[in-house]
Amino acid sequence: MSPILLSRLEIDDERWNNAITASGQNTIYALSWYLDVVCEDWNAIVWPSKSDYRVVLPLPIKIKWGIRVVQQPLFCQYLGFFYKNKISSELLSEFLKLIDSGFLYISSYAFSPFNYHVINDIIPDFVRLKSGKRSTTWIDLNRPYQQIRQRYNRDRNVNLKRSQQEKWHVEQSEDLSPLIKLFKENHAGKIRGGVDERAYYMLGRLVEKICLNANSELWYAVRGSQTVAGVLIVRSGNFAVYLFNAANDQGRKGNARSLLLDKYLARNAEQDIVFDFESPEVASVISFYRSFGGEENPFISICKNELPFPFKQIQILRKRLLRSFGRGESEEKVKSEN
Repeated sequence: MSPILLSRLEIDDERWNNAITASGQNTIYALSWYLDVVCEDWNAIVWPSKSDYRVVLPLPIKIKWGIRVVQQPLFCQYLGFFYKNKISSELLSEFLKLIDSGFLYISSYAFSPFNYHVINDIIPDFVRLKSGKRSTTWIDLNRPYQQIRQRYNRDRNVNLKRSQQEKWHVEQSEDLSPLIKLFKENHAGKIRGGVDERAYYMLGRLVEKICLNANSELWYAVRGSQTVAGVLIVRSGNFAVYLFNAANDQGRKGNARSLLLDKYLARNAEQDIVFDFESPEVASVISFYRSFGGEENPFISICKNELPFPFKQIQILRKRLLRSFGRGESEEKVKSEN
């Protein structure tokens, strides 16, 4: 039996979400209601049949130049293969063949770190699929807080002591607007090309859906009437994701986000949770996240350009220009850290 490509209308939501949550790769990014918010459209490849989702692979779809293309959406670091029982690399190769034959253009598609080794083994067989290695930072919280804290590096411990001296008031909220305001005023202007207003609207809708279907924690550091920093962490199953954050100059200098993150890790210590910092490919940000004792987890991202003339040449030129101006995918993420 070969894998089957399904349209969004053909996907049974209950069956799909059960397959995701029961898989060994469970992540909030792949749940149907999450994909419905962050994707213009999405398809899926399933196996072994249209009604039996033992192996699934979601495909975010956009229409460009009248062509259906695959593109990793905002607020969705990676997707990839989801399955409960061990499967063969030969079967996963059949999935890639279907992607390769079905789409002329893949802007980007990232596979979960859980898929890293098998993708790394089979991707050389697909000459039209170009691949690159990326990474994110994880912390296993299933240990006492003191053991988590012992893994912080010297700078992080020093900065945490400084943040405690600032005597920030930490409060939980359901109001996303102060976090959006902080980001617009302190981070958006540093992103080349700016941030599309639709990204903020998408984030708002996403939080609404998360409140209905999963778990979210929105925390602020406040002094008097001024909010200086905020963090949004979402959780599904045993995975928590540091989805969005922002701080003003006062919050950055006072290490307010370090304090908020430390409090989250302390509150959730000794639970079966993996905390994903959702690291962008920015050296200073990666260094900040690693300072909490997090471990690097690599994952594979693929792209493909078999567009007809002149679209292929236009896209090649566009990517070269973006690289020359120092703008990478990480800058397109609506996220910033200092």
